[in-house]
Amino acid sequence: MAGFLEKIAKIHSALLKAALFVIIGYNGLIARVSAQEVTNPLGDDVTSFADVLENIADEVTTIAPYIAVVFVIVAGLQFLFAGESEEKIRKAKQTLWWTLIGTAILVGASLLTDAVINTVRDL
Repeated sequence: MAGFLEKIAKIHSALLKAALFVIIGYNGLIARVSAQEVTNPLGDDVTSFADVLENIADEVTTIAPYIAVVFVIVAGLQFLFAGESEEKIRKAKQTLWWTLIGTAILVGASLLTDAVINTVRDL
């Protein structure tokens, strides 16, 4: 019976220590967490979803024209090295055509994104 009481006393002591640790530690944790300042990883000027859309659209419209120019140059080189091969000329025309279609889609998407951003801002 004495062994059983000793085990109960040890469990009681351990539970008391754990409870004190949780109470004291939890309050200290809240004090540390509440003192932390969280900065916006997207920048200080991004405060809404419209700002996020606008930043993405700006980046895409900044990079995409350069990619389009590269593909126009690639199509020109394909024309240059095609010689009299009808298959290579067809491939060069297709490259140029799809580049122009992609550029038109980019311009349209940019205009549509601007319209959506302005609509969301007005809400």
